[in-house]
Amino acid sequence: MNAIHTILRQLDDAYAHTWESVRAVLDGVTDEAWAWQPPGYEDVEPETVWPQPGTIGWHVVHMIACKREYAVQIRDRGKAAEFEDGSYLPPATREDVLVALDEMQGRVRGEIAALEPEDLLLEANHKMALDEFLAMAIRHDTWHAGQIAVVRRLYAHRTSP
Repeated sequence: MNAIHTILRQLDDAYAHTWESVRAVLDGVTDEAWAWQPPGYEDVEPETVWPQPGTIGWHVVHMIACKREYAVQIRDRGKAAEFEDGSYLPPATREDVLVALDEMQGRVRGEIAALEPEDLLLEANHKMALDEFLAMAIRHDTWHAGQIAVVRRLYAHRTSP
């Protein structure tokens, strides 16, 4: 097993492992929980067409926008222009957003699978080696999985509708 296979395994686990993954925390999320905004986000300025900040929907759309950038950065290794989160226009329904998330995950995975182990030493955007950039992308998934888990718990124990 080479370094690329190890990175792919970590990426797959962070995204779709039975426990403690992005897909695990999204399993069974209702439309109401998807759109519920936890306390503390009321005064955060929303992006124009994105879900409200702090919602599960926002976390997922943010992840799609980041994965979109990651795929380009992996492919072009720092030669591509920066994307801004707000430039991503998400699908209208929760179901379509989840399909888009899976598609972007597949795109990132495909770009990583096309790498050679020596590519990991090349500079990626953000002035870091590609292996460090990929580790950051995997941490980003686990960060948002944890955030979504907290929002789900807060939603389940809210005192008002």
